[in-house]
Amino acid sequence: MTRKETIKLCEALWSELIKAEAGYRCEFTCRNKILHSHHIVRKGAYGLRAKFDPENGICICFECHNMAHDPKREKEYLILLTACRGEGIIERLKAKHTSVDRVTTLELEDICSDLVNRLRESLGRYGRECGCG
Repeated sequence: MTRKETIKLCEALWSELIKAEAGYRCEFTCRNKILHSHHIVRKGAYGLRAKFDPENGICICFECHNMAHDPKREKEYLILLTACRGEGIIERLKAKHTSVDRVTTLELEDICSDLVNRLRESLGRYGRECGCG
């Protein structure tokens, strides 16, 4: 598998894991329609480790995802995020991912493997089958 393919696989696994761990419901509204896996801290600013860190993800519906990206509703989003994930979540994630390290292809494969295992565990809690190899 190429590096690009491995990154795509990690993206898909991370996204599915975020939704599975939320019970396939928006973590703000409990809706179960049109769900998005949203990065809490910007994935581009903190590199691949932050991008694929399950702690850096939250499952939100389409409407809440629009709110998360609307500068006029930032305060509302932050209140909901804090209620859901606790005070200081953004600061904790930024401290955890202080630098943009280069991630080797082998490290990416390990990240994918960890995501698969965690997804299997999460899906097992909800009686679903994991079709990710």
